[in-house]
Amino acid sequence: MRRSILLSAIIGLALSVPSSVRAQRKQSFDEGWRFHRGSVINAEAVNCADSGWRTVIVPHDFSMEPVAYTHDYREQSPEWSDWQVGPFSRLSVGDSDSGQTVGGTGWYRKTFRLPGTSVDEAIRQHLFRLRFDGVWNQAEVWVNGKKAAMNVFGYMPFVVDLNAILMDKKNRNAHDEQLVTVAVKVVSEGLNSRWYSGSGIFRHVWLETTGHLHLDEWDTYVDASQVQGKNAIVRVSAKVFNEGRTMANGNVKVEIADAEGHVVASAIQPFSQADVTACLIVKSPRLWSADSPYRYTARVSLHTIAGLASASPSMGGCWASRMSIPTTTRPPSVWPTSPAN
Repeated sequence: MRRSILLSAIIGLALSVPSSVRAQRKQSFDEGWRFHRGSVINAEAVNCADSGWRTVIVPHDFSMEPVAYTHDYREQSPEWSDWQVGPFSRLSVGDSDSGQTVGGTGWYRKTFRLPGTSVDEAIRQHLFRLRFDGVWNQAEVWVNGKKAAMNVFGYMPFVVDLNAILMDKKNRNAHDEQLVTVAVKVVSEGLNSRWYSGSGIFRHVWLETTGHLHLDEWDTYVDASQVQGKNAIVRVSAKVFNEGRTMANGNVKVEIADAEGHVVASAIQPFSQADVTACLIVKSPRLWSADSPYRYTARVSLHTIAGLASASPSMGGCWASRMSIPTTTRPPSVWPTSPAN
């Protein structure tokens, strides 16, 4: 009978950049958006007059907001006397499939300042990305008036590379180049879902800051599906991204820590290629259950060979990127067993 360690869907990230400047790897970008419901000409432009727009915090669903309609002749009939109540309308194209709500077009805008003394310095030291967890249904994104991304499936997360836009000085703010304006156009029309989906930036947005040598949460995996005797075999694979101009060498360190923070297994793998895999053994792991939901954490860190700033004694280098991944062990009765096993 097999036991397994299940990777939690929640991944927490932290970054230590190899310089005197430290940045939080993943910062919430949810607050400070301005919103307008309806079409607006040139709303993607930096100088768009949005002072009269409402301030919202995402996740935001504009289908749940009351909408004004031109009076319809059908409202004069008795059965249509209650044709609209708040955001719910008989004129909903999706009818009950969309919760009797109405979609349409919405615009979101937000301006923020890059760190440092200049854009050139900021993008030379860091990579800046916006990660949208979900925008329903069709999203177009502009950065300082430059088209940066388009996503046509609302449940799919997507990333906007700010460095790629800001490297071209023509795409910087003419009055203050460290100010960056992000504009998002959202279209949610017609029969686009079989259940209620909402409309707008309906999931979180994150500002990610990394070094040019970094790990990525979408390319780091934990596989603990194999148990031999009383030990769990944990395989951790990570992809090292080097988007700088020079070659880099170093090590990837993987640690498995228990719920109290004690390291119960560790491995160090040098990296020269992009893909790195480490195999660890957790002895006598505690099993997860509903009564005792015990969790482990896989900590993956990327260390460079050169430099001594923020040095880790066990690594003899500096942290380039680090992430933590909660994991759980499950008893045999929770995880199905193949007849062949």
